[in-house]
Amino acid sequence: MTELDGERLTHTEADVSFLKLQNRSSEIARAALRPGEANTNMNCAYCGLESGTEAPLILFGVTEVGRAAQILEQAAGAAATP
Repeated sequence: MTELDGERLTHTEADVSFLKLQNRSSEIARAALRPGEANTNMNCAYCGLESGTEAPLILFGVTEVGRAAQILEQAAGAAATP
């Protein structure tokens, strides 16, 4: 039983892919484009900051988690290259 169950809140669980980004202008937008460009369907996306480092995080709810993870890793590698 989860906390949400205890509060009788409707919810679903899903696998997600996530990416830790560099803190620079438009980085979230660039990362969000990659799965779409690769024809991977996104059901949702959530953004936040990593506790302690304040590094931007983005989580994608996608139909193909493994494929999306590869695409996002490639995007992170490309972004790290000046």
